Amino acid sequence: MKRVLQFLCVTCVLAALAQPVQAQEWSAEQLEVLQVISEQWELEVAGDLSWIEMLHPSFQAWPVGMPHPFDKEGVRRIYVAEAGESEVLVHYLDPVAIIVEGGTAAVHYNYTALIQYEDGEREMNVGRSSDVLIRTENGWQWISWVGDERTGVEDN
Repeated sequence: MKRVLQFLCVTCVLAALAQPVQAQEWSAEQLEVLQVISEQWELEVAGDLSWIEMLHPSFQAWPVGMPHPFDKEGVRRIYVAEAGESEVLVHYLDPVAIIVEGGTAAVHYNYTALIQYEDGEREMNVGRSSDVLIRTENGWQWISWVGDERTGVEDN
């Protein structure tokens, strides 16, 4: 019974999050940057580490839960070491603000992800991120990001 209630709670939360909170109109340039962020999430969820090449060589960021900032190679090492430890079952991105000025973009968004670990435990992660990207000859690349995460509903 506990599992059924937890499942229903998670389902209700995801259903509520799937509904737009308010209509927001984004410019073509803002949508272009948002698409890059969405693509990165899709690659990461699929376990495809090629998204790390979307990080600029000068990248410095403060990943969630880490004690200090990491460069591109540090992020690569973390994600390679953690590969296969968990699976994102479903995720949702909710952009709050997208600022594009010249060749620089800042995107603030909330995210929700239902994670399943190797041992079968599930956990709902809710957080926010602020990403900074720059336009390069290779398209938009991350120069930095910072985020926080609140681990929430557990579904054993």
